[in-house]
Amino acid sequence: MAKTNWDVPYEKDKDYMALMQADIADGNFAAAAYHEQQRNAKIDGEGLNYAKTDTAQRLLERQQRKTGRGTDYSPPNYDKYEAAVRRASGMNYDDWSKGSAYQNLLRRYAANGRMAMDDTVGKIAARTDGLASSYAASAANGQYDRYMQDFEDAARKQYAQERGDAVQDANLAKALADEAYSRYDRAYNYARQDASTARSEAKKAIERILRSGGTLTDLDVDLIRKSGMTSAELQAILREAAAHS
Repeated sequence: MAKTNWDVPYEKDKDYMALMQADIADGNFAAAAYHEQQRNAKIDGEGLNYAKTDTAQRLLERQQRKTGRGTDYSPPNYDKYEAAVRRASGMNYDDWSKGSAYQNLLRRYAANGRMAMDDTVGKIAARTDGLASSYAASAANGQYDRYMQDFEDAARKQYAQERGDAVQDANLAKALADEAYSRYDRAYNYARQDASTARSEAKKAIERILRSGGTLTDLDVDLIRKSGMTSAELQAILREAAAHS
């Protein structure tokens, strides 16, 4: 037989502590808070020698304060974008020239330069019957210097390309993160709209029951939970209905 202490209906033989603990284990703090209200009402109504609690209510309030977006959504982070930005902004030519890409390029151009030197010396020696000359050495060194000048231009172009790739990676990472956030935001707004509609419909149903002569014992616990209404709000509707009857 259901009873009420005006604020909250309860059933004399129901173990509300067990229900509350099961709700908390499931993470359903709204249901736990209502079962806690019913337990406290039962203690008052039956004169039981048990301590009343507010544990579930505090858990519910903490959950509600934790995030305005609820606990079912987790917005994407921008870790990959931030890492890419740090990589691009931290790049400089002096540091890059100490790396493997620069050194590999240098070895290739230096080897080609030495081959060009040897080729130049060989051609001049062939024309002078094998006699070495300062002209041959100067010409060979000139060939090598031109290769190394070309190397410096190629190195700066390769550095610029790699830095451009890093900036492009950062832009792509940000675009992907922005798109993920947009999907998250749309999902949240849809869920919030659905939840708001469900609360509104539950409140209207409760008001219809109470204003048409129903009592708190006529209300389904799940309906009260969906409405999010407090016992004070339910009491106010009952009093208003009684005043107009």
